[in-house]
Amino acid sequence: MSEAPKKKFRLIDAIMTVICVVFVAEAAAPVAAIGNSQYFWWVFLLITFLLPYGLISSELGTTYEGDGGMYDWVSKAFGNKWGGRVSWYYWINFPLWMASLALMFPNIISLLTGTEMGLVPSLLIELALYGS
Repeated sequence: MSEAPKKKFRLIDAIMTVICVVFVAEAAAPVAAIGNSQYFWWVFLLITFLLPYGLISSELGTTYEGDGGMYDWVSKAFGNKWGGRVSWYYWINFPLWMASLALMFPNIISLLTGTEMGLVPSLLIELALYGS
């Protein structure tokens, strides 16, 4: 039986992941308020933040032999104590971020449709988004 090829986390994968995280529904209003100057700022941020971030992530992802990830990288550099802290800080943020997006989504639907959404449909949408 042949072994499956090792998956690589490429630069484009890192950049697209960060873009998907940055371009969420909650960013629509501030971007619209900026106006046409937003295009300069998106290019500026792409060059000064997203590209270096993608290069760092892809370098770290291909350098270490382990499974990769923040715990691996930080624990090899600073020990298990700091690797555990970094992992905990990252993962405690994730459910809070997901919950905030789920709570915001019914309001965005109400604003887009111009109708007031009731409590039960809002709760169902929030539970569907948070549960997925």
